[in-house]
Amino acid sequence: MKNWISVKLGSLIKINYGKDHKNLINGDIPVYGSGGFMRYVNKSLSANESILIPRIGTLDNIIYVKRPFWTVNTMFWTEIDNERVNPKFLYYQLKLTDFIKLNAGSAVPRLTIPIIESIDIKIPPLAEQKRIAALLGSLDDLIENNRKMNEVLEEMAQAIFKSWFIDFDGVPEEDLVESELGLIPRGWEVKTINDVAQKIALGPFGSNIKVDTFVDVGIPIISGQHLKGFLLDDSSYNFITNEHADRLLQSNVKRKDIVFTHAGTLGQVAMIPEESMYERYIISQRQFYFRSDLQKVDPEYILYFFKSSIGQHRLLANANSTGVPSIARPSTSLKSIQFILPPRTIIQNFTNLIKSIHSQIMSSKHQIQTLSELRDTLLPKLISGELRIPEAEKIVEDLL
Repeated sequence: MKNWISVKLGSLIKINYGKDHKNLINGDIPVYGSGGFMRYVNKSLSANESILIPRIGTLDNIIYVKRPFWTVNTMFWTEIDNERVNPKFLYYQLKLTDFIKLNAGSAVPRLTIPIIESIDIKIPPLAEQKRIAALLGSLDDLIENNRKMNEVLEEMAQAIFKSWFIDFDGVPEEDLVESELGLIPRGWEVKTINDVAQKIALGPFGSNIKVDTFVDVGIPIISGQHLKGFLLDDSSYNFITNEHADRLLQSNVKRKDIVFTHAGTLGQVAMIPEESMYERYIISQRQFYFRSDLQKVDPEYILYFFKSSIGQHRLLANANSTGVPSIARPSTSLKSIQFILPPRTIIQNFTNLIKSIHSQIMSSKHQIQTLSELRDTLLPKLISGELRIPEAEKIVEDLL
């Protein structure tokens, strides 16, 4: 750590309060609070690189910005002394700071300017800061590019579903007939989800899975955080033992099952992919699932139906918004939902196309995981000076 010096954070930055955004009109400037992105507005507080630090709420949500932005009063924004510290390097330094331990609040977590200013920061010469920031930033860029690619692929798959099964593109008007759900192509049927289900079941009662039942290795527990995309986000699990999962067989799920959230963040729907990390999972008390009768319908078709605006509307038709948002009688509600069932050959053609897209998505997900693990391994070693840049660059080069 030769030439590294220790300084107080307050000597490197000026900390500013965020401002109310309610009277601003819509635009293209992002607004951030301690929970993250909120909306776009027409004005900015600054156009310079900045690090946003929570003031109230989620204290560990540190955000780096390099374009014009606005923050509300739950988030500080900073002016950085670029002659002494590289903003991106400082961001990575602060990512290693345990802001939760610095909490000065009681009921509501909060940070104060004096607390933040007193944080000790170790910095090498500016040139080395820039090299460290560039290396870690390149990994973050690759991760972000993969995420954006997956968004494009998901949008492509959704567009295909909409074209084939909602807009009926290519079907002559004379081949459309009346049904309970409006005009549909001749030979297609109206079915309920129960008609094509092998199984629909809820997660266990909360008392059956508690923190004191968690183990280091075992059967992973699926919760809402794993259902943010089309395919299961296969990371950061809690586990229970195999024996415990055996006692809760009704709540065990496997590849090709579709998992829904029925309490909390409603509308979440994701399929466990064929390339999933585990063969067996268990859902939490806020989830329920659908297992397709493969002789009647492919699960990919059901997944994209429930990801469509029509499917979301029908899924949430029995939701309430008082207290914790929830779907009343979730299994019964799911079973009764009507949808259009095309002939088997059409569904199979769709599935074959979607599987190719899913394969690309899973490849990107695996690369994201690999890059994230590499970044998280290198970050503390580079920021502390334990690992030097040439060694880190060689590690990255060998992996990529």
